[in-house]
Amino acid sequence: MDMPMRSRDGIAGSCHDLLFDDRLHTVRFVIVDVGRWLPGRKVLVSPFAVSPQADDIACDLSVEQVRTSPDIDCAPPVSRAARTGSDDADVADTADAGPVVSGESIVNEARRALAEVRARSNLRSAREVLGYDVASRDGHEGRVTDLLFDPDAWRMASMVIGRGWPIQMSKRVLPFDAIDRISMRRARILVRPAPAA
Repeated sequence: MDMPMRSRDGIAGSCHDLLFDDRLHTVRFVIVDVGRWLPGRKVLVSPFAVSPQADDIACDLSVEQVRTSPDIDCAPPVSRAARTGSDDADVADTADAGPVVSGESIVNEARRALAEVRARSNLRSAREVLGYDVASRDGHEGRVTDLLFDPDAWRMASMVIGRGWPIQMSKRVLPFDAIDRISMRRARILVRPAPAA
């Protein structure tokens, strides 16, 4: 994260975070920091408008379209909603938006998706999930050290779980489909037991 976002006509800001649906595992929004010199206003951009590259993130919008995109407060992640007293209930499935072609339709699609998730949210911040404990019925599995997503389907694919001290940490990869639930209050991810071999 914190990679520059290159729009059609210049640098529009930097990718600050991803908001994903914790039940469908789809990336719903890319959070872009549009501040010039210091971290500033954060806006929501449809993932279908961006394409991760090696050194930056290409964006099919103009700088102005990115800067006038909806503010992050329009669809706060669960942790932010909890701090402001919002409900933590389910929302309708809005992940079937699919790719769109023009910059204007991408902005309109983001606004439509926001209208559907504004009242209630199950969006999670990828940044906030890093460091969460991971537990199963069998016990403690470790901590989330990294998240991997499929940039073509914009789905969270897996999480890297670290166990032990940083110098001698053992790591393993768990598919996102193994998640049973995420608890913001306990900073914990409960995973389903592995199927018997």
